Amino acid sequence: MTATNSRFASGASPAPHRRDTLRATHFFSQRTGGLAVAPVASKKRPFRATGARGLALACAANGFSLLEMLVVLAILAAVLTVALPQVQRPGATANLNAVTVELAAGLKALRARAISANRDEAFTFDPETKFYTLGRFARAISVPKSIAVSFETARQAVRAPTDARLIFYPSGGSSGGRIALTQDQRRAVITIDWMTGGVAIERDRP
Repeated sequence: MTATNSRFASGASPAPHRRDTLRATHFFSQRTGGLAVAPVASKKRPFRATGARGLALACAANGFSLLEMLVVLAILAAVLTVALPQVQRPGATANLNAVTVELAAGLKALRARAISANRDEAFTFDPETKFYTLGRFARAISVPKSIAVSFETARQAVRAPTDARLIFYPSGGSSGGRIALTQDQRRAVITIDWMTGGVAIERDRP
């Protein structure tokens, strides 16, 4: 028996099976007055729950219940619903300003072309498709759907319900007109003076 204990302590013989190791350790501790070698426990993979159960366990571990987390998510959704339209409003205003400035610049260039070429040049607008052109053979430009357009011109410049025109003359004058663009409770008005052909922008609320 003494030889058996010596071989176990020094590790000269191959290590027994874990069950045999536990049995031998228990026998050794009784025979040597309590001197025992604790067996090494095997490592186990931690259990990880996924899905709804995993979310519930994670909330419980952090001191929150699943119901409390759902309430917080509902409050965040309500806040975003109210805040997003306010965040997007400056972008919508900038879009209206960009369209107004681009159209006014095109009208000024069209007037200059009429003077330099010594011929009439026409701005045309189709209220049904919201397309306009600046001069003959010019490409059609579309107004964004979010912008409403109201076009007023001289009666003699209207050829058809879908063909309203504003004419610039070689003298620098024009047939006169008014173009109003509205978006999100804001409005920009482009006025074209019939005598001088000058183009001006006014911004107000409808």
